[in-house]
Amino acid sequence: MRIPILLILSLLIGGVSLLAQPTSGPPLGIIPHLAAGGPWQTEITVVNTTSSPATVYVLFRGNDGSPLNLPIAGLGATPGVQFNLDANGSGTIQTNAPGGNTLSGWASVYSDSAYPGINAMEVFQSQASGRPNFEASVPLVPYSQTDFVLPFDETSGYVTGIALANGAGTDPSAGPVGTSQVFITIRDETGNVLLLTGLVLQPMNHVAFLLADQYPVVAGKRGTVEFQLNNGTTGVNGTLEALGLRFNPTGPFTSVQPMLIGVTECAVPSQ
Repeated sequence: MRIPILLILSLLIGGVSLLAQPTSGPPLGIIPHLAAGGPWQTEITVVNTTSSPATVYVLFRGNDGSPLNLPIAGLGATPGVQFNLDANGSGTIQTNAPGGNTLSGWASVYSDSAYPGINAMEVFQSQASGRPNFEASVPLVPYSQTDFVLPFDETSGYVTGIALANGAGTDPSAGPVGTSQVFITIRDETGNVLLLTGLVLQPMNHVAFLLADQYPVVAGKRGTVEFQLNNGTTGVNGTLEALGLRFNPTGPFTSVQPMLIGVTECAVPSQ
């Protein structure tokens, strides 16, 4: 299904143009975290592995779900971009050089072709004077991660970060809708429960935090954090897409992918 859009500028650079946003249809998937500005620079690559041309749309959202205007190199500030890809082609956008205020949020990816014929990934990079640049990759999440574990390490100066997004919207005709109630179980290395807690993500909301800041009980420990969307019940509203980050005390960091528990692929979240 081709997704209609409203072009806000006819500028076209290397197959990438500015856009408003798709007006119908669910996305192929979610990029659960992005960061730009301050020390951060973000690069997003989309790939068409099909034998036909494809149009791909990437929309940027802030923590509250509102459109996020990212400063894209060669295009300027925009809440989204359109890629016009050749058969077996790819395209890449990058935010402007680091500096200014840090912007964070998430992104949704749409196309007139089906997943996995279209895929995407993000690389975000940290730049600071006096040390090498460090970066981590974030893959496209094509389904709601309803029950998963993220390992954590809060020993010897290591720090764990977590980003969560509820990609569900408010229009039932465009896919999943509603608020995500997330149940959280934090365990130490022996499996003992350190904390039972939870959080609520409104439609299209995003949150990112350092684990020890949010839950001080993990300080000085290693273990796992289990996330359950609506406690694993069926017929629930909302979706959940996640990413973990492991920060080395000497500066480098890497992404940590959720370890899914008994999950089968389900409908992608709505715009």
